[in-house]
Amino acid sequence: MSQVKCIFALKESFFDRGKRKQNIVIRSFLNRYLTLIKQK
Repeated sequence: MSQVKCIFALKESFFDRGKRKQNIVIRSFLNRYLTLIKQK
């Protein structure tokens, strides 16, 4: 659970910065990462 909390914290920090292009890349990366966790 700590990993997931860190991920959401990173998401929030990037959203606060408001860098859309980076957010899109990070979102896609996090989505892939979360799907990998769910598969395990």
